Amino acid sequence: ANGNKIHIVYNGGTYTSNTVNASAANRITAIVSQPKNGTAKELFTLAYDTNHLLSSIITHNDLAADNHSKKLQFSYTSDSTGKYQLTQISRCAYVKADENTVGTWGTAQTEARYQYYDSSSDSNYRIKRIYDAESRYGLEYSYIKSDTGFRVYSWHEYAASSVNGTQTTGAKVRTWNT
Repeated sequence: ANGNKIHIVYNGGTYTSNTVNASAANRITAIVSQPKNGTAKELFTLAYDTNHLLSSIITHNDLAADNHSKKLQFSYTSDSTGKYQLTQISRCAYVKADENTVGTWGTAQTEARYQYYDSSSDSNYRIKRIYDAESRYGLEYSYIKSDTGFRVYSWHEYAASSVNGTQTTGAKVRTWNT
């Protein structure tokens, strides 16, 4: 609006020479802001692993409240059939001794954990638990099989020290009549 632009950059290109390849798996690799009468700034950088899964998103320093870049890292597991499941999101900050030095990425802090039912259960590969490490709060789901597939049967919220920790649970909410 008003002459300002947001550029979506694909496949490691630049905002000025950005082409999508019709025969390739195109990936967003950056988001760039260009003010009407100003210099373009990269807002986010996205990276992918060798399986083409999103592995990190970097938020560049001028967007962060403390003026330091942040990186979200995504971790996955796969099973013998090649199905991938997001298991963890971690965060780390870019640490510099002072403005004149090159910084390094700090230690990753786990933000969120995801746990799934395994292939041996009736609810195979469906999300079982979602857990926020910072608040120590999570949700746990159970499923029921219906004539149209699986549906969430019930869920409850819980507090625990980890995704598998001893749960202090809230009320169970049933979402499906049997």
